[in-house]
Amino acid sequence: MESYSHPPFNITIQAVRTVSRQFANTTTLLHETIARQAGLSPTDLKYLELIIQKGQMTAGELAHLTGLTTGAITGLIDRLQKKKLVKRQYAKDDRRKVFIVPITANTSRILEPLTHPQSEKILRHLQSFDEGELLTILHFFNGINEANLSAIHQISRAKGGQGATL
Repeated sequence: MESYSHPPFNITIQAVRTVSRQFANTTTLLHETIARQAGLSPTDLKYLELIIQKGQMTAGELAHLTGLTTGAITGLIDRLQKKKLVKRQYAKDDRRKVFIVPITANTSRILEPLTHPQSEKILRHLQSFDEGELLTILHFFNGINEANLSAIHQISRAKGGQGATL
């Protein structure tokens, strides 16, 4: 990797790395707080958000997406179903195939009051940037997401497991 000799640039890079770690930590703490208030574990909340984002899918598809075992997925779905946040729905053409479907009204009722104030603050902050700045931010997060997925696969393969495939 190329070494940069210009001190202000190196200092800026270090500042970005420091703030990125702070961002990751405060985001984790925020998600843990929201999960606790919603009566969920932080992990269950994140997988619920993934189900909401991706839409209905089979347990096998969710296992493949997350790298979790099908047994772990069954436990996750059982917990979320007990709280009426997802439901199991049989495929019309093949009753052996079961879809996991988010119950949007229930998830919104529980999560919206907890997440809306923060979402509004983030939206107002994003609106303070011009189009070019937003594209730079988008480019940054896309690069970070790619690096994270690459790390997930590398770490999982080293341990003989399967990584997430988001």
